[in-house]
Formats: sequence, C-alpha cells, structure tokens
Amino acid sequence: IEKSPASPGYFRYRDTRKDFMPVGYALPWSWPQSYADYAQNIRTLADNGGNFTRVWGNGLEQTLGLETASLGVGRYNQFHAAVQEKILDALREREVAVEYCFDSFTSLQESAQWYGEWQNNPYNAKNGGPLTTTKAFFTKDEAKKLFRDRLRYTVAHYGWDANIVMWEMWNEIDGTTPFGMSAALMAKWTDEMAAYLKAVDPFSRPVSVSFAKPEGVASFNKSANIDFVTTHFYGAHDMAAGMSRYIASNAEAYGKPVLVGEFGPNAEDFGSCANGLYLQQGNWGGIASGALCCPQSWWWDELINRYSLAPQLRQLRAFADSFS
Repeated sequence: IEKSPASPGYFRYRDTRKDFMPVGYALPWSWPQSYADYAQNIRTLADNGGNFTRVWGNGLEQTLGLETASLGVGRYNQFHAAVQEKILDALREREVAVEYCFDSFTSLQESAQWYGEWQNNPYNAKNGGPLTTTKAFFTKDEAKKLFRDRLRYTVAHYGWDANIVMWEMWNEIDGTTPFGMSAALMAKWTDEMAAYLKAVDPFSRPVSVSFAKPEGVASFNKSANIDFVTTHFYGAHDMAAGMSRYIASNAEAYGKPVLVGEFGPNAEDFGSCANGLYLQQGNWGGIASGALCCPQSWWWDELINRYSLAPQLRQLRAFADSFS
C-alpha cells in the first residue's frame, strides 16, 4: 500500500489504486499458544467480515518470537518461525491483511507489575546476552546490529508476502523501562531502524511505531521514516468522542494518516461491555473521525470471543467496501 495522493490521510493499494479501508481487530497472539487456537481466531475474524489484523513477532517464547532466551540472540527459533509462517499463510488464505509488529514494550520492561519480561529477554546478560541494562539495547552497537539482523531475517523470511501491508517497529515503546530518561535517543534509534527496514524491504511498506499515550510522542512521529501515526486509546466511557479527539489532534500535529492500533475498556469495566457498545462506538467513531481504517479493538479473547461480538464487523465491512 501507499499514501493516497487524493486523500493524504489514507492509504491505497499500489497495484489496483483502490482505497485501503479494511476492518478487523487485533490478534497479536492466542492463548493457549498453539496454531489451532490462532487458526480458530482467524476464522472467527474472517467469517464476520474482518480483513485486517495486527500480529506480533516479538522475541519472547510466549508470543512465538524469533529470538528466545533458550537459543540466545542471533539464533532464530525455527519452530516459532514455522508457526508464524502458518499463521501468516492462514491470514493470506482468508484475505486478512496484516500489520506485523516486531517487538513490544514488555521485552524491555523490568517491572513485573507492568508485564515486564526483561528477565526472560535473550539480550539480558543473565541469559547469556550482551546487555546489562535495558537502555543499552538502544545504544550498544552490538545490540543494534542484532536487531537489524532480525529485521533483515524477517523481511527475507516473510517479506515476499504482499498480504503483510505494513510494519510496526515497536508496540507501546513508551512503556519500556528506559523511555522516561532516554526518549530522545530511542527516537533516534527508531528513525535509524525504520530507515534500515525501508532499505531492505522490496515492497517499501509503510512503517509506524505505537505508544501507550494516545497523544503519541512528537520526536518519534515527526520522523520522515515513520509513515503513519499509531495511537492506542483505553478507558473512555464515551469511546467515540475520545477517539475522535485523538485522531484529529494526531492528524493535525503530524500531517500523516492515523491508525488506532488498540482500543477498549479497562479491565475493571468488562462487566458492562457484554453488549458490545464500546466496540460499536469505537469502530464507527474511528472511521467517522478520519482514522485510516477501522480501529483495532484489543480484548479479542476476553470480550470479543467471550460475548460473540465479532458479528458487529459485518455492517462495518459493508460500509467500508462501499466507501472504498
């Protein structure tokens, strides 16, 4: 896909020139972590009109990452690579386009209270890796080379698949432990890695990075190598109004398409979400407010599957197809 010259807040397919306006929700992983479970989630999404999702490929065992503590950095888990390939094959067969996310804040978060997995990270010196601190991931030349190698390997392994339409460098990078004191150097790292990814990707897919803060971080989003802004939005009682505000402010601040990569209620509000009103408000409110495509709901297992909310996508898909 590429930015639409007629509508700069949106993308279009490069070959057909048709507008890119898919619908769906996030499927970054499945519990239990098996291909069969993931395949069922893909069927549920596709059977209800979904044609877009977000898949994580970060370097931890539970998310089928390529680099794992058991093998160490620079050695790619071929079983995980094969399962990722099966997942991507299933998505392509069902015509569900993919945003592939390389890593998540949990990998470089030290606190277990904030879902930290640094203790399991193969880059951690305690696991035989080259780093004694999480900050060093963004500063040490060896770590930079290893991450560039993983980018190159991922593109070489999966990059032929045109069903992968965009890349996400990092999920909620502002949730990593070093972010508070090192945001500027992390922004520089992100720009450098995004430029490298573009150089090795023959399809020149759009690249982004996401934040837990819905307003994002200017030093990252202003980079010429970040093609669209990704915002995450949680907890609003009026999901449509809140989402509309942040879509508009991000579009105005950066002049780029805006993707709502995650949204949903906070966990303590699950009891009031069985009717799916949050999903209806978020999906329709996002599209009506100028998001580049249908916002990506989180809570695919806890809410969408549990309360059978996926059929809400059907009318949204019909609208999006007529729109494009």
